[in-house]
Amino acid sequence: ESGRATEFRFARAMLPLALFGLLHGFHEWYEMFQLFAAAKSGPAETRVAGMRALARLGDASAVPVLIGAAQAAGEVARAAQDALASLQGKEIDAAIVGMLEQGDAKLRPVLIELVGRRRITSAVSALRKAADEADETVRAAAIQALGKTVSLEDLPVLALLGVDDRR
Repeated sequence: ESGRATEFRFARAMLPLALFGLLHGFHEWYEMFQLFAAAKSGPAETRVAGMRALARLGDASAVPVLIGAAQAAGEVARAAQDALASLQGKEIDAAIVGMLEQGDAKLRPVLIELVGRRRITSAVSALRKAADEADETVRAAAIQALGKTVSLEDLPVLALLGVDDRR
């Protein structure tokens, strides 16, 4: 009978525990959305603080917000770039490569620099394409990023990019 009493107490405790878990989960999401809002708009100090918090707590969903902020000027851009560089995980790399491959022209220089800074080797083919673009800024950023991501087998390709006289 003692075992049944323990099971009964455990079963009665499950509802409050489940409610606590749900409330905690909603609170976590609410805080994340507050961080997104802080990183997107407001005074520079608030945006920088939001980005630093996203660097510690963020996941792949923070990448578009931080990429957008990385296009700003000054301390906001530096904080966004630092946050993007410090986020951990393959899903972060995949989100960055996915955005690079989508080809938004105004984001490309920031994304390419970020690929090099994070040394994302899965982006080498996208960087090769970017290294052949007409835009000098994109091309230079891609060659620099390739220098940080290319494997030893592809090193001759990188050397040829530096001496290509078509440009």
